Amino acid sequence: MAGRLSRMSKALPKGGGALSVCKVTNARLHAGQLQSKLERTLAAETTKQRSQITGNAGLNYAAWQLSRRGWHVMPTIRNARGSDLIVVNDDETVFFGVQSKALSKRGAVGLGKSLETLRSEWWIITVNANADAPSCYILSINDVRRIASRDKGGDQSYWLERRDYENEEFREAWGRITGRIDAQ
Repeated sequence: MAGRLSRMSKALPKGGGALSVCKVTNARLHAGQLQSKLERTLAAETTKQRSQITGNAGLNYAAWQLSRRGWHVMPTIRNARGSDLIVVNDDETVFFGVQSKALSKRGAVGLGKSLETLRSEWWIITVNANADAPSCYILSINDVRRIASRDKGGDQSYWLERRDYENEEFREAWGRITGRIDAQ
């Protein structure tokens, strides 16, 4: 872009004139605006990629934990409605869905505007999903509905507040799911 501006200024007639100076000034302003917009777009894209990586890390960690406890685990199509993981036992007599929520640090988990649309039987919240030792909180759908909080104003979305899910009852409570198979 700088090279193009340099060539434009060399192409101006000698003595320049007000119109020529105005064109160069506008081109420089336009280039600055484009660069600023590009930087904002790249920052937003980087944040989105980091968020996707965190989500993938939490999803795969939850799948690994379930697999090592004797379950067959299959991720669903990315961004599909409903469960993130489909889980089945060896003789295919027990099936259930898992909603995976991954956080890069401790925080609230968004649930949307209605608790009635929640589908998955089990919820696994993975905190510090990108770290060497993530922590998981295992909740049933009934737990999620029971402890959900609602925004007081604004769009009135539902949330799982950290203070509510970060509870010893749920922390690394894989036996809540795996009770039918040896909990390691």
